Amino acid sequence: MHSPNSYNPKDPHLLGQHIVRISPTITAQLSPDGSSYCLAPTGDPVFIPVLLNDANVARLSYSFTPLAAEDRGYSHTENVHLTARNLKANEQIRLKEARRLFGAGNHGALGPPTFGKERSIVYIQLSKAGTVRLERVLYSQNIEARMIHPFQVTVVPCPRAEFVDLGPTSDGVRCSGVDSDIQLLVDVYGIPPLNLRWSKIINGRREHLHIDGIERGGAFERYDRTHATDNGRAYQRHSLVPQDMRAPLEISLHTVGDHLYVLDEIVDAVGNVVHMDMSLVSTDRVSVSKSKTIRSFVVLRRPTATFKDCTPDTPTYLKLGSESSLIVSGNTSDAFNTEWEVTLKYQPPIDVYRNGRGAAWLTPWERTFMNQGNRRDIYVPVVGPGDYTIVMIKGKV
Repeated sequence: MHSPNSYNPKDPHLLGQHIVRISPTITAQLSPDGSSYCLAPTGDPVFIPVLLNDANVARLSYSFTPLAAEDRGYSHTENVHLTARNLKANEQIRLKEARRLFGAGNHGALGPPTFGKERSIVYIQLSKAGTVRLERVLYSQNIEARMIHPFQVTVVPCPRAEFVDLGPTSDGVRCSGVDSDIQLLVDVYGIPPLNLRWSKIINGRREHLHIDGIERGGAFERYDRTHATDNGRAYQRHSLVPQDMRAPLEISLHTVGDHLYVLDEIVDAVGNVVHMDMSLVSTDRVSVSKSKTIRSFVVLRRPTATFKDCTPDTPTYLKLGSESSLIVSGNTSDAFNTEWEVTLKYQPPIDVYRNGRGAAWLTPWERTFMNQGNRRDIYVPVVGPGDYTIVMIKGKV
């Protein structure tokens, strides 16, 4: 034992020096922003980012297990190994897809997410629904990266929603007070339970509505909030099976004017959100008729009709044997009801006689008259006294 004041230059424990280099920990993280991913019906691939703190990656390995619904229940796991050249090719494909979808001028959509100067992003390209698990990342000199949660990400088919076709006979025009309460059916698809956001726009005033928890019996992906799993989210995975379902929208057509019913977005149980194409939201009936996410109705006022300048208190006088006319004025201000017809009933007075006998030409009748062009008035010829009653007015709709 050496005393604190003693020093021996020949002590072997004090000869030479030891150099210890401490390198920063190299890590790899799958889907660092915690996003959900889904495959669109168009077949476009998805690109899952892997966050690295060293750009000199030599090899990336992951395993892929397809969804049971996509693999006929076999769920065969495939191991994939990507070299630096493969990863660079994936980035080129991703940029090409981004330019096609967003345009070359949208630099925000083309560039990778920003996570700091010392970090880089590589991408795993996927064209099938299933679970991707990051297995291993090697850097130059065979340095292995430490994996950071989440280890795996599940890619499912994108949810979708569209209105059920009402058929070729539906022109979207309704009359106020007639069949005012109707049901619109929506076909939805995705991993249940699904949440549907929709809105109604009546005469320009918008109201947002929603239907939550759309599901039906059978196996489906249920996310119960139990304990944290290896992906860092408080969900427990049972099985993933997308389903086709149908949900009703109860609407009322009491208010006169333009009605638009719009599907805004659909959200699946995994968290994927699909926004509908809002560029078609307009009162242009030609554009709306081609949309699967918008339904349009025009609710018309019920037409009315009245005699002009003739009431029980102020009757129209007619000389016996002469001819006159009654004017029926229709209130059909809607553009869809410019053509209309009115049904009149005639009842002669019972005490009118001619030459001591009832006149043959004074017999009851019921007839229908139509307007000419866009005129609001109909002139009805009359040749006999009595009561003329408006039985019905009918617009074009």
